Amino acid sequence: MMGDKLDNDELLWRQYNLLSDLYKFYLELLVNSNLLIYGITGGIVAYTFSNAGIPIIKWSLVLPLFFCMSTALLCIRGVRQARELRQEMYLIRDTLHIGLAPHVDVLIYALFASGIMLVLASGALFVVFFLV
Repeated sequence: MMGDKLDNDELLWRQYNLLSDLYKFYLELLVNSNLLIYGITGGIVAYTFSNAGIPIIKWSLVLPLFFCMSTALLCIRGVRQARELRQEMYLIRDTLHIGLAPHVDVLIYALFASGIMLVLASGALFVVFFLV
């Protein structure tokens, strides 16, 4: 009986560590992808404005518009999955009687904020497409 308890606790600890690492990976991925997307978008928009006299230059905005829209959808979809991650981590925390778990709410809020900001950026790119 005691061996089963230790095996179950060991399994929960491994799962807890895996979920903690997953949380850190997701948060790092979110920050890095935002840096990449806004960097690419800013560069293309700057190039578009500096070459506004070229008739087909506005079509260069399609790529960052696609990036922003698709990443916004992924972020908003990721909020639900991050909530599942938080729920599972808190369940394991309570089962193992750990005092503190990683603050997965940071990931949830960051995903939501990123999704909203990318939707706004998509809207701005759409408006700029028709102004150039």
